[in-house]
Amino acid sequence: MYSMYLVEDDDNIRFGLETFFDWQAMQIQLVGSAANGEDGFREILQSKADIVLTDVVMPGNTGLEMAKQLRDAGWNGALIFLSAYGDSAKLQAALRIHAADYVLKPFDDAAISEAIDRAKRKLEERDSYVQLQRAQRWQKILQGGPDDASNAKTEYALTLVVAETQLDEIALQMKSWGNGLLWADPCSRRETIGVWAECAAQGKILENAKRLETSLSEKFPSILLATSPVTPDVWRIPVQLAKLREMLSWGTVSLGSGNGSSVPMKQLARSILQGMRASDDENWVRGHDREIFDNVNSADVRTLRDLQDKCLVLVQLLAGILGKESLQDSCEKWRKKTSMLLMECESGDAVRQMLISGLQALHTLTFGHGEPLGAYARICAAVDGHLKEASLQWIMEQTNLTKWNLTKVIRSECGSTVNEWIQKLRIQEAIRLLLETNMKVYEIASEVGYATVDYFFAIFRGKMGISPEQYRIQNRQPKYGAMKNWDRL
Repeated sequence: MYSMYLVEDDDNIRFGLETFFDWQAMQIQLVGSAANGEDGFREILQSKADIVLTDVVMPGNTGLEMAKQLRDAGWNGALIFLSAYGDSAKLQAALRIHAADYVLKPFDDAAISEAIDRAKRKLEERDSYVQLQRAQRWQKILQGGPDDASNAKTEYALTLVVAETQLDEIALQMKSWGNGLLWADPCSRRETIGVWAECAAQGKILENAKRLETSLSEKFPSILLATSPVTPDVWRIPVQLAKLREMLSWGTVSLGSGNGSSVPMKQLARSILQGMRASDDENWVRGHDREIFDNVNSADVRTLRDLQDKCLVLVQLLAGILGKESLQDSCEKWRKKTSMLLMECESGDAVRQMLISGLQALHTLTFGHGEPLGAYARICAAVDGHLKEASLQWIMEQTNLTKWNLTKVIRSECGSTVNEWIQKLRIQEAIRLLLETNMKVYEIASEVGYATVDYFFAIFRGKMGISPEQYRIQNRQPKYGAMKNWDRL
C-alpha cells in the first residue's frame, strides 16, 4: 500500500477528497493534508509520502513551486496536479518535474482513480529501477570493484542473517535503518539469507550493526546472525562474506535436522512416485523438495555418509519399482549415474541438490507426457503395492488413461490384455510370498487380490501346474535351489 499526502487550499475540495473517496479500496493510505505549499513541503518530507496530490494555483507557494522544492530536496515520489486551468505552460512545467498526471477540475471519481493508477505504475517503475541499481552496485562490490556511488569516507560491514521463517518481517526491520544495501536470497525452503551492507559515517557503522543484531535477536530469537569487522576497503567484502558464511555454516545442511521421524524408504519411494504420477507439473519434485529431503535427512542421520546411504537406498527402491519390462535399462542407467554423483558430494547441501536433481530427471524419464514409456511407468507405479485394488477401472482412475489407451499400452508392452497382466503380477507376488514368508495360503490369496482361496488355487494351478502348497514345498527343498518356474508365466 502506498502513502499519499494532499495539498489543496480550497477547504471544500480538500474535505471532500479526505472524506468521500475510498482510498483504502485504491490501496492508498492518506497520511496528511495541508492548505498551502509551505506546510505541505515540510510535512511531505517528514511523512515520506509516496504520492502527492496537489492543487496547482495556491496562495504563497504554488503547487508547482512546492513540487520543485520537493524534487530539489531529493523526494522522488509521484506527483498528481489538480487545476481548474488547462494552461499549456503549467502542463509543460508539470512535465518538467516528472508529474504522473494532471487532472482538470471539476473532476469525478473515475478521473482521480485513473490518476492514482498511473501514479502507482510510476512508483513501481521507480522501485524496479532503484532495485536494479542497488543490485548492480552490490554485484560490483561483491566482485571487488570500486563503489562509484559512495564517497571516500564510506565504511562497510556485513550482517549475515540465516532464518527459516519471517524473512519479510526481518527484511522490513533491516530496511528501517535506512542507508544500506539489502539482499534477500531464498537459497532453500529451510533457510533464507539476508545480507546487509551498511554505509554510514565513520565510527558509527559497527555500532549500528550491533544494534541491528540486538534488535533482530530479541524479536526473532530463532535466527542466526553474524557481523563482519568494519572496513573502508570495498574489495574486502567478498572475503568478509565468505567468512560469515563459514561461521554460520551457510551452504551446508544440518545433518539429522529433518522431521524427527524416519519414514520407511519404501513408503517414501511410493509416495514420490504417486506424486509424480498425479502431477502435470514437470517441476513437481522442486515443489516438494523440503518434504522429500526432510524424510531422508531424519533424526537417525548422524554423518554425511549416513545421509548418502539413505539417498542410495531411496534411489535403489525407485529404480526397482519402475525398472520393469522396457524401463529396466533406462532406470538402471539412471540409478548408477545418480548413485555415483551422490557419493561424490562433499556436503549435505550438495547431497540435497543432487538428490532433487536426480528425482527430477527420473520424473522426466518415466512420466514424460506423450511418451509410451511414461504411460507404462504410470501404470506400473499405480499397481505396485496395490494388487488388491488393481482392476481395469481402478488403473484408469489412478493414471487418468482412457480404456483404449490403457489397453493399447499393456498390449504393446506386455503382449497381453490388462486382466491377464494383472493376473501375472498377482501370481508373481504370490510366489514371492510363498517362498519368502510363512503366511498361510489363504492369507496370500487375500493379500494379492483374490476374493476366495478356491479361485486362487484354480488360477495358480492353471499357471504353474501344481498347487501353492506343493510349489512352496518343492522350491524350499535344497535340490530345487531358488527355481521359480518363471517361464510358465
